[in-house]
Amino acid sequence: VYLRRGKKGTRVAKMVDSPSIAESEAIFALTVDGIKDAKI
Repeated sequence: VYLRRGKKGTRVAKMVDSPSIAESEAIFALTVDGIKDAKI
């Protein structure tokens, strides 16, 4: 899993090189309440 900064305070987690999970990305935000789905 690669983590990088996204736009407007979001983060992007990218799954790469997994034999059982397809390559994909998930966008999320870190808040005072914890990890939340990013509103795009």
